[in-house]
Amino acid sequence: MVSYVRYPDSFWNAPDFYGQNEWGVKTEEAGWISLLFFSFFGITFTLGLIKIKRVTNKVLSIIGLSLTALFLLWDLVMLSASENLSFDEVGIGFFFFVPVITAFSIVGIVQSTRYKRQGASTKQIRGSDLLDS
Repeated sequence: MVSYVRYPDSFWNAPDFYGQNEWGVKTEEAGWISLLFFSFFGITFTLGLIKIKRVTNKVLSIIGLSLTALFLLWDLVMLSASENLSFDEVGIGFFFFVPVITAFSIVGIVQSTRYKRQGASTKQIRGSDLLDS
């Protein structure tokens, strides 16, 4: 949408209701929505790091938190300079974030169900494999 508003196919195809700086407004809207997603995943990884004591989950939570913090910083830069940096320029990078975080979340769900089934009081064996089976 931002790209369409910013670079219409021709003058005649440009929508009448978009003003001169409407792409900045659309970039801010996309930035606020993506800020909610990044905050959700940041809280999820933090809770996973605190609550679940399995090695794989701790490693993936730390990597996920680092990646989320990097993209959150990128989103805040986009929000602070929405007139100079638009969502169509940085949104492609967010598509890298989605499959990686989805994979980390799936592994986190598997680890949390194993941790719950195993019991919180049971000590983890040091010689366990990568997936802590």
